[in-house]
This record gives sequence, structure tokens and C-alpha cells, in this order.
Amino acid sequence: MKTPAPMLVYSKLLMAPCLMDICIATCGFLVQPITIAFHGYFAIMQNGFFRFLPRPYDYTANVFWLQMLLLFVCCTTIQFIFRYYMISSDGHIPTKLKYITGIVLCILLIAHVALHYVSDFPFDEKFEDMAMLAHLVEQEVHITGVRFSSFTYARTTLWLIHCAIMISIFLTCYGIIAFCTIGTRRYIAKTCADIGEGLDSVKRGRMREYNQQVTTALLVQAILPTIDVLELAFQTLSPIFFPRNHAIRYMIYTAIPLYFIPVLNPIAAMILVKPYRRAVMNIIGLLKGRVDSMWSAQQPRTSTVGPKTSSNEMVKK
Repeated sequence: MKTPAPMLVYSKLLMAPCLMDICIATCGFLVQPITIAFHGYFAIMQNGFFRFLPRPYDYTANVFWLQMLLLFVCCTTIQFIFRYYMISSDGHIPTKLKYITGIVLCILLIAHVALHYVSDFPFDEKFEDMAMLAHLVEQEVHITGVRFSSFTYARTTLWLIHCAIMISIFLTCYGIIAFCTIGTRRYIAKTCADIGEGLDSVKRGRMREYNQQVTTALLVQAILPTIDVLELAFQTLSPIFFPRNHAIRYMIYTAIPLYFIPVLNPIAAMILVKPYRRAVMNIIGLLKGRVDSMWSAQQPRTSTVGPKTSSNEMVKK
């Protein structure tokens, strides 16, 4: 069955974030940052390959991982915006919109790096506080060699400004995603209702099915990073509002599995979208056929012909 032309366009919107998700999961595995909220402090220690790098290289690894998360959410939002325009404008995306989204994304990434550097860079004057916090963490979870690659007191003005800006960005992104999702569904429902009887009903049903599958896959791709965002928001805001409380054990033992959440996005796209699911099943079928043919070739052939019996013996029986 031939895939409709709009699905070939949508495949670019679906596959691009899937590739980026794999890059984010790889980055998280290499860096493995673990956020610490303890006695009003917010700090990050690494458990990955870059934990022994000298400063500022270890700090750069932290910022790069956080940049990838911000890029993850922003690109998902742009994905919904582009699809909304593609459906409502017959596949046309305004050139101005492409330039505007690119410029805004570059400004956000540059501003994010600057905000992090001025708010949580572990300068030398914070050495005593970091040593004290490292000692408390070692006593709490019984690990040694604690070394922070990011450190700040959670109620400093710069850190509060940084948190307020990041919360505003995330709320704006998810608000745009909700608006585009509702608008896209309404437009598809209205278009399908206005189609005359002369159009092939099978083709119309297929297009409606594909649009529903793409919408579901996009929503899953938008929801999965929300888990990372909520966890990071909890760990960032908890030392601000609850400076005397801490949850180090929870943060350490649940941080590493969350790095692999982006890997679920490509899997969700393959399961929810029929052309991808069909392609994967075809590959599995080909592999299964090759394995079966190799297995049957290795098996020794046994004779199924029984011993000959004379007609006289048959009569005696």
C-alpha cells in the first residue's frame, strides 16, 4: 500500500526529533549529571565520563546537557507550529516563520548559557560552601569523592531570575503546543466534514487515520520530555521553597534512568504511526525468514519413506 504524499512530509517532522532524542540520550549517558538540593543549595555532580575533567570543562558538560534539554522542548514546540501551518496552509510554511523561530531559538540558547554562567558557576569563593555540602552528601548517601561541577545558593537573585525565565519559557512552549494541537484537530475535523461525496471515502479515511496517528505520536514526543522537565523543576525549586528539606537519595537513584527517556520517542513513533510500524514489521519478517532459512539449511535431511512391503505380506495381514 502506497504511503500518501502528506505522510512523506510528516515523516521529516517525526524523524528529526527522533534523531535528536537519540543524541540527547547519548549526551545524558556521557555526562550523567545528578542534581542535589540540600539545605538551601542547588548543585550538580556528575557520574559520567566527564566527571574528572578540570573546571571549566566539567561545567561546560553540564551546560551542554541543559542546552540539549532546552533545545528538546523548543524543537518539539516548533514541530507543532510547523505542522499547524502545513495543514492549514496546504503544506506551505511561511519563510518569515522559519527565520523568526531560528532567531528566537538562537537567542534563547545564548541567553541560557549566559544565565547559567552568572548564576551557578562554581567560583573559588564558593569552595568552603561546596566542601561543607560535599561532606553532608557523603554522610547522607555514603558515597565518597563528591565533586560539584555546578553550585549555587538557591535563593540568590540571579538564580531566582534564571528559574523564573526558564519556567516562563517552558509554560509558553507547552501553551503553544496545546494551542496548535487543538487548532490542528479542529481544522482536520472541519475539512473532513466539508468534503463532498464525490471523493473516495477510502482515501479520506486513510488520511484521517494518518493525521490522527501523527498527532498522537507528536503528543507522545511532547509529553515524554515533560517528565525530565518536571523532575528538574522539582529539584530546582525545592531548595528555594523548602530550604530545610532534602531528598538526596531520591535524586541520586532516580536520576540515571531518566536520562534514557528520550529513547522512548523513536519507539513510540514506530509503534503509533502505521507506515513506521509496517516498515519495522517488514524488517522483522525479513530477518525471521533469513533465520528460518539458515536454520532449515543446517538441519540434516531425514528420509520419510518407510520400508517396502510386498503384496503377499499385505495379503497375509
